[in-house]
Amino acid sequence: MKKIFIVLLASGIMFSGCSKDKSRSKTADNEQTSAQTVSENTSDTSETIPVSEHKPIEHVLEPADGTYVYDNAKLFSAEDAAFCNDYAEFLYENFLINAAVVTTSDLDGRSPEDFAAEAYNRIYGGKGSGLLLLINNDTNKDILYKTGSCLRKIEAADENEAFYWSTRDIVEGDYKTAVHRLMQLGENCPQHVFDNGGILSDETLTSLEVSLVGYKNDVSILATTNSTDMTNEELLKSYYERRYHDGKGYMVMLDAKTSSVSAYSKEPMPTGYEDVLKKANELVKKGDAKGALINAADALKG
Repeated sequence: MKKIFIVLLASGIMFSGCSKDKSRSKTADNEQTSAQTVSENTSDTSETIPVSEHKPIEHVLEPADGTYVYDNAKLFSAEDAAFCNDYAEFLYENFLINAAVVTTSDLDGRSPEDFAAEAYNRIYGGKGSGLLLLINNDTNKDILYKTGSCLRKIEAADENEAFYWSTRDIVEGDYKTAVHRLMQLGENCPQHVFDNGGILSDETLTSLEVSLVGYKNDVSILATTNSTDMTNEELLKSYYERRYHDGKGYMVMLDAKTSSVSAYSKEPMPTGYEDVLKKANELVKKGDAKGALINAADALKG
């Protein structure tokens, strides 16, 4: 299975009563460490009921090449498992989200949040922007594990609403819709600026995304701290091929570890782009990451 990993600076967990056990009370707890944010959400009669249900947005999905669903508890029909796998690959390729769905009937003595974190570490090396849903048929406390962009861009209100309705889906035995609701929160993340390392400010991330959406050419930005054994050129090319199957697009990468900017495309680069990159690298070494990325991306907009 094709997986590309980047450094993880932050992670998050959301757990909810997303099972057929409806006898739960609602609590909320936010606990932060240098590594992760943990919040708890279970449901009772005192919770605020959303005014109206929002159905998941349907996409035309291609059959997945990789494996993203690990149905150890045997909860899914073959059709549901295939859909969830196809949708997870849609997130993996279009939003560069390391997506996975895991079910279990045995936590093997671990807490649900530890089980989810360990599952993510096994599948993706604990790195990158990730979204892993654990459906826990052991203690009935389900986990939505988030890292990178997913942690920053998925709002608590949206997450609570998704869990509210997905709990009811699962009570009705509709695992496909439940998984779709929760995993579709990944679409709250940018589709052109992939800040896996938490390098860019929210303002910079948003402004860059708005700019790139308006370009004639399809241009994306990857911001990371390269802790892999790959060179920046190799890492950038691997992400490019993950994002642009047809080779029609451009990708700019900022590596905070080396304070450098690089770019890659299977399409011809504009004349004089070497000078553009030289200027971008001068800017980033002066601490102007936003200016460096704007400089490198604008020259590719078409």
